[in-house]
Amino acid sequence: DLLMRRWNVTVGSVKVNPLSGGSGAYVPLIDPQDLLYEDDALDSLCGYDWADGFILGMTLSQSEWDSLFDEESLSDCLTPIMLLNTGTIRAVVDEEITHARRKQMVEMIPRSVHLLWAYWQSNPTPSGSAPVGSASKVRVGRNDPCPCGSGKKYKKCCLH
Repeated sequence: DLLMRRWNVTVGSVKVNPLSGGSGAYVPLIDPQDLLYEDDALDSLCGYDWADGFILGMTLSQSEWDSLFDEESLSDCLTPIMLLNTGTIRAVVDEEITHARRKQMVEMIPRSVHLLWAYWQSNPTPSGSAPVGSASKVRVGRNDPCPCGSGKKYKKCCLH
């Protein structure tokens, strides 16, 4: 229940354009300790964990995400995310990124995420490839084993 509520809040906030001036736009979860560095610090990891998780999620459907790199406006949306991920910093630029620059990139995330959401709303995954985590259309009978893996009959487990 808690995860589902968090999911719903996240999805709802991603739909809000952060440039519209309204409240409720997406804000990335950043460790408050990551914000305590001096602006010129080079050892800051501000935004790394968030970007690492986002990129990990992208790998679940890599072929769909690859097409975004060909579209300049969307490629620009992905740039701050890629730069925040320590594994890709040196592959993109030759210099270390300061803490102040990392904070600027974190501030770019809400707009980037909103634009990516808008793209995926108008460009769903190609037909024939089911989205990750899509629900199975197989109907589970009351006396069948529960699909959650508990070993109980469905009527004694997830049905009630």
